[in-house]
Amino acid sequence: MAAYLVLCEDLVNIEELGIKISDDGYTLIDENAKKVRCAVSWKNLDAFCELLVERLVTGNTSRTIFP
Repeated sequence: MAAYLVLCEDLVNIEELGIKISDDGYTLIDENAKKVRCAVSWKNLDAFCELLVERLVTGNTSRTIFP
């Protein structure tokens, strides 16, 4: 997922959210914290899984990562 997001955001919904890490290690939304771009949900999880499996099973790198 992280590697995919470096190149493309087509299959996920992105929001800018204030994020902080709590003292016990939880990632929390905090409106007063610095805003960062976050993938918050999938637009098409099946397409991502198909792309991932294709890359892992066949080693085919000729198809672009972009859907």
